[in-house]
Amino acid sequence: MSVTRAPVQLTFDRLLVGAGNASVTAAAKRAPARCCRCRLRSPFVPGLWPSDGVDTPPPVETKTAVFQFFCRRVEMRVRRWPDRLRLDLRADHEDRVPSRFELDLRLLPRLSLRVRNRKGWASRRWSLAAGLPWLAEEPFEAARQWVFAALAPRNPHGEWGERHAKHGDLSGTMQAARAAIRQAAVSAAALLDPEARKIALRFPNHLRGWLYGRLVKDGSGRLAQLASVCPGALTFAFALSVPGRRAGTRAAGAKLLRDVVAGRGLNEALDAALASWAAGAARLVEHASLREAQRAIWRRLVDAGPRELRSIVGAQRLLIRRAGAGVPSYTLWVPPPLRFAPEDIPEKKLANARWFRLVKGHGITLAPPSRNDPDIGEEFAAFVSRHAAALADHWKPHYQPRWRIQEMLDYAVATHDFPRRNTSPARYLEAVDRWHAGLAQLQELVDAADEVGQPLVDADGKPLAFPEPPCPGWHSGADQILPLRTAEEVLAEGNKMHNCVLSRVPRVLAGAAALYHGEIGGKGLTIQIESSPWGYRLVEAKGIANKALDLAQKRVLGEFLRHFGKAARCGCGQAKNA
Repeated sequence: MSVTRAPVQLTFDRLLVGAGNASVTAAAKRAPARCCRCRLRSPFVPGLWPSDGVDTPPPVETKTAVFQFFCRRVEMRVRRWPDRLRLDLRADHEDRVPSRFELDLRLLPRLSLRVRNRKGWASRRWSLAAGLPWLAEEPFEAARQWVFAALAPRNPHGEWGERHAKHGDLSGTMQAARAAIRQAAVSAAALLDPEARKIALRFPNHLRGWLYGRLVKDGSGRLAQLASVCPGALTFAFALSVPGRRAGTRAAGAKLLRDVVAGRGLNEALDAALASWAAGAARLVEHASLREAQRAIWRRLVDAGPRELRSIVGAQRLLIRRAGAGVPSYTLWVPPPLRFAPEDIPEKKLANARWFRLVKGHGITLAPPSRNDPDIGEEFAAFVSRHAAALADHWKPHYQPRWRIQEMLDYAVATHDFPRRNTSPARYLEAVDRWHAGLAQLQELVDAADEVGQPLVDADGKPLAFPEPPCPGWHSGADQILPLRTAEEVLAEGNKMHNCVLSRVPRVLAGAAALYHGEIGGKGLTIQIESSPWGYRLVEAKGIANKALDLAQKRVLGEFLRHFGKAARCGCGQAKNA
């Protein structure tokens, strides 16, 4: 990690003067109180840092680097001990970013990585420098972002934005900063136990630090053996300890690891952990932070009889035994899919992780639907289980698996074409993509009509009529909710309520949504609801100019949604509610 020696430009009183790093300190002493519209701190010499109380014993290695852009300057220092690494960054300007960024890695008495920026120390996750993906939550990536913020919020001429960010000198400086901080991350990883780190790197990022700390403490070697023969057990232990905090299963996760280290049989240890997992479902169903769709997933365990509960727990045990090291913890934590075949589970790590993320990544495969056909969810889950590889091949760039499942579900609900286990995946995915392409074309037409202030019309020039709404109109005292039946009514609604409800027309025409105007508490509302296998759900409801709802309006909307019950339509007659 060498000190940057690239030429920089200094500006004092609007005068640009070329200078090297050797003249920076002398020039800074002659600088006025303000430079680049920011106050310049007292200059410092690279490597001469005040003592911070951690220099005893002295580090075995110290490296420094300087990053400079115009008159801004950031110095980095990395100190390494046999069991510790500390990275310090200092800026010589007072601006929107703090003047210091500190990162501290300790191996004893346990692995801990802390970051201090604006306030006190905060613990952070770290991927143990495997390939250094530079995710936003990575502490070493956060250090690089801090350097950029310290150097580039404003150039000497007060210019903001992309022009400044794309400056050639700044680009070269940031490349040097990234390389230096990357080397610090590699040096930190070199402090770790190589065998424990090698095992931990097989697991997802969020598991690595937790798993590494337990591997180095295990003198028996049984956890390392378990990571090879049944990595899903370690992932499930983490899930019980971290995602399972709300379910009260944290102690069960620690006990599972203790049982393994003590030599207890794995099946016996898993049975005890799964008993706590199933018992924690009741707490999750009542937890206030869970959405209704998530509650429906855990309600399977709460409402199950003894025989059905044994079947669910047995399926979960099988999935734990078959899960590879690449399966995320939350994916393994949720209950098993409604239906799957063990022979569908691939063995290779990447394919195995994709299979689990598909079959356990969306509510349609995990919770029984409340529509008239109870087999919808099971057949959907069976289709995904059997054809997970084909579905993975059709993923779009940067798509989450649950998004692809949601696209299929939107098409199925709108067209009533639900897949079954023996459905051709190529045929079905082609129909799904064709339906969504039609939605995109409708959206373009709607946008064009919106620009000229006219509603969409059919071939005869008449305003387009929507499919029959699921409820013809609803009243509760002085409150009423009435459907918007044509594109012309939607255009008038948008003009009246000052919102963009016209953009929702394609989903209504496709049968995926319904639009309503409500008068609740003497105030107008624009309401969008959508059908799902579990009944109707409120997508959005806003007052004039997208004003938020009050509690009384939310209560009335809740009554309106309960009016549908579990049916595809509310069942009330037009004459009764007109």
